[in-house]
Amino acid sequence: MSLNLSNSSSAEPATTLPQASVDLQALLKNNAFHGYQIASLAVPPLYLAMTLARRRPLSFNKVLVATMLGGAVGAAAGVGVGTLQYGNEAEDRLVVARRKITYDTNQIRLGDYATLGGLLGAVLTPALLYRRTRLVFAIFGGAGIGVGAGTGVHYWRNFQDRQLARQQGISVPPTSPHTNI
Repeated sequence: MSLNLSNSSSAEPATTLPQASVDLQALLKNNAFHGYQIASLAVPPLYLAMTLARRRPLSFNKVLVATMLGGAVGAAAGVGVGTLQYGNEAEDRLVVARRKITYDTNQIRLGDYATLGGLLGAVLTPALLYRRTRLVFAIFGGAGIGVGAGTGVHYWRNFQDRQLARQQGISVPPTSPHTNI
C-alpha cells in the first residue's frame, strides 16, 4: 500500500488570474471607491439646494435615500471611468498605476478618512434619527454622508497643509493620483 503525498486532487486546481487582470481589478476598485467618495460629498448639498429651490418639503428619509443612491451611481461611474482609462493600457503601465495608488500616502489618508467617516455615519445616523427614518436608509445613507464628510475633511486638511507649505516656501508637488502615469 502506497501513500500519495502530492498535492494533486481530483478537483480542478484553482486558477490564478494574470497580474494585469489583478492590477486592473485593483485600479477599478479604487476608481469605484473614489467615485463613491465624490458622489457622497456632492449629493447631499446638491439635493438640499434643489429641494429648497423647488420649495418642496424636506425629510430625513429623502436626503438619506438620495445620498445612498447617489453613492451607488458614483461608484458605477467610477468603474466606467476606470474602464475607459485603464481598459487598453499595457501591463507595465497598469503595474505603475497600481503601485502609485497603493503607496501614495495622500490616497491612503483619503481612503482612511472616508472609511472612518462612513463607519461613524453608519452608526451615528440611525442612533440620532431613531424613529424618524427607516433603518436601512439611515444605515446606508448615513454611511454615504459619513464618507462624504470624511472625504471633505481630507480635502480640507490637504488644502491647509499645502497652503502652510507654500507660506513656508516649500515647493509642493501636484496631488493628482494620475500625474506622471
